[in-house]
Amino acid sequence: MIIIFTGEGKGKTSAAFGTVLRMLGANNTVAIIQVLKTDNSGETKLLKNFIKNKIEPFCSKLSIKTIGRRRLINPRKIFKTDKKLIEKALNLVDLKINEKPALLILDEILVAHKFNMIKEEAILEIIKRCRQRKIHLILTGRGSTSKINELADLVTNMQNIKHPYNQGIPAIKGIDY
Repeated sequence: MIIIFTGEGKGKTSAAFGTVLRMLGANNTVAIIQVLKTDNSGETKLLKNFIKNKIEPFCSKLSIKTIGRRRLINPRKIFKTDKKLIEKALNLVDLKINEKPALLILDEILVAHKFNMIKEEAILEIIKRCRQRKIHLILTGRGSTSKINELADLVTNMQNIKHPYNQGIPAIKGIDY
């Protein structure tokens, strides 16, 4: 199953991580690669702590790698170091596909494409390779394209109807990250 969580609304990563729990509960292996993010989010910290403290099934069935810098990316000013991080992430994607987890999550990969840090063809090739190897794949981030959506089995567009950030309320630890 190829799944896309996209759109301007909140909940794309949360939906993907909910699927992680389902897959682990079903005793499947999961690999998560987060790009353009730090490991500051509650869900990432929790899962990494489960692995570190050898809590099953997390330590033996889950791998998670966060590849990003501690700042927001300005799409009009992409640095070479940012592009290098995306190259590193793509190399890791190749390794993970070869390991053949039951589920591979590429969190914010669609934003990297939207910011012209990764070509659409590279994402399409990842989708094709996962489908060939029977790996379930979840791609998240704003800016999915019609070509990417065509190859997916399920596409959810998160719509922003009302958001506290627009009212000047900052992100809340534990709810937003």
